[in-house]
Amino acid sequence: MTTVITPKDSHTEWKQKSYTNLVNSQEVATKISSYSSENTRKAFTDACLCRCNNQPPYPWQLDAAEAFYLGLDCTVLVGTGSRKSLPFVMPCMLSSEKVVLVISPLNSLEEDQACWCCKMGLTSVAVNHQTYSDELHEELRLRKYQVIYTSPEMVISNPHFNGVLCSPNYHEHLIGIVIDKAHCIVQWGGDFRPTYGKPDKLWSFVPTHIPLYITSAMMTLDILSEEVSFIRNRTNFAAVDFLFEGVTHVDEMECALIFINRVMDSQSGWQRAYKILPPHLRRHVGFLNSLRSERSKVSELELFRQGERRILWVTEVGGMGLDIPDITFVGHISKTTVSSQSLVISQR
Repeated sequence: MTTVITPKDSHTEWKQKSYTNLVNSQEVATKISSYSSENTRKAFTDACLCRCNNQPPYPWQLDAAEAFYLGLDCTVLVGTGSRKSLPFVMPCMLSSEKVVLVISPLNSLEEDQACWCCKMGLTSVAVNHQTYSDELHEELRLRKYQVIYTSPEMVISNPHFNGVLCSPNYHEHLIGIVIDKAHCIVQWGGDFRPTYGKPDKLWSFVPTHIPLYITSAMMTLDILSEEVSFIRNRTNFAAVDFLFEGVTHVDEMECALIFINRVMDSQSGWQRAYKILPPHLRRHVGFLNSLRSERSKVSELELFRQGERRILWVTEVGGMGLDIPDITFVGHISKTTVSSQSLVISQR
């Protein structure tokens, strides 16, 4: 079920839509992976008791943490001082291998929140133009930190940092992306900080199945209805599943270019192929689009020329200028539009 919030929705209607989505996701997870909501919530509670001065989480915090853990997009509207940041770090408490990326508006907030996480025993760092260095870059590449606080400018405009985020190694451990103080997207996204108005470009660095966790204490109904739609454009990729299904060896893979209309579609197609292929063949599929850094474009093309990448999902712009011999298959897929699931929690 898709949550669509409008200014006419009451607080009760928000709550009903939120918990319908959460229950549906719990049921699906239980069926496909023997997931236990009760055990997960107990693990979250025990972790908080241990790390937060014996203070248990509130029920709404457990709801938001579980929804994020299950891969739902979350919008959490809670007053200042209500610990609305706790739910998005709770999944990291259950596994030291998990990573959360937090987009924050101010360097001082990044540093304060990173210290807060460290006090709870979570490895955390503020990544901004003042802290970034070769040493920090290497630490990030090695996934030394679980909770990374940064700015939209660093994520979108810094090729070294977003080059790390593009790594499949990061994708395997990334729980989700958090946009803190989300009302700033509308308030600051014009001439003041243009990059703050382009959060959609985050999808050029991570697979589109990665969930969003949006927080605010000041988001009005108009801003909520404008920003929290979570409409993802996807494509019917089944037409090219034959390129991946039943393949057991790299020599059985076509040397193929699959052209797609949108940046997000190129990543979604790559993700679908990733799930279909056996683990030892997944590294032979990549994606290329106009929003990838110049370094990553050059790297992808070189891997494709060398035969290390066998199949590339590419946008028309991302694929301009390709001069690759020995291509055995070229396809173009048009899109359809569907909506992703989301959870909205409004606490009053």
